[in-house]
Amino acid sequence: MELTIDNHSTGFRVLDDNVVVLKAERMKWFSDAVSYDYTGNKCQMIATNFFRTKLNLLKNGKSFGEITWKWDGSWTLRGLLPWNWGAYTLKLDKSLNSYYLKRKSWSKKHSYISSLCYVLKSELDSETILTIRVEGGVVSKEEIKIEYHSSKQDQDLLAFALFSIKAILSAQKAVIYYGV
Repeated sequence: MELTIDNHSTGFRVLDDNVVVLKAERMKWFSDAVSYDYTGNKCQMIATNFFRTKLNLLKNGKSFGEITWKWDGSWTLRGLLPWNWGAYTLKLDKSLNSYYLKRKSWSKKHSYISSLCYVLKSELDSETILTIRVEGGVVSKEEIKIEYHSSKQDQDLLAFALFSIKAILSAQKAVIYYGV
């Protein structure tokens, strides 16, 4: 599968053999609320507080889970590595399991091309659900590949993973631009 970013500020599509399997977009230009749809399901991620530490998940107008922010506490100031200040966790209503995104590796191929790899893991048994590879740099357009590790492809887990990556990358850009 491949991720196609229509516009960084408005949305993206996930393609599998040139067929759209997931489409997401921001609901309003001033909000981080996300709307996504797949196979007839219309879903939304809506923040319940100002700091976006908790988001409700709605599918066809009904709640089916929540995303919460968990503080890690191992972060450092001024953009020094590591930047592990926390992570989002997904908990679906009809499941005892919860999920989180973890950065697996990072490498620099050249000074202008980097490669990032993220894995979506289950908290219950540490099983890897899917892997997302982000390759690209300043000179080239980012290429994002998605690989499931089982035959079951859960689009809600994929949307959560992509939401988490966007939050991580946005935080890293803030460090670079503002020196937080």
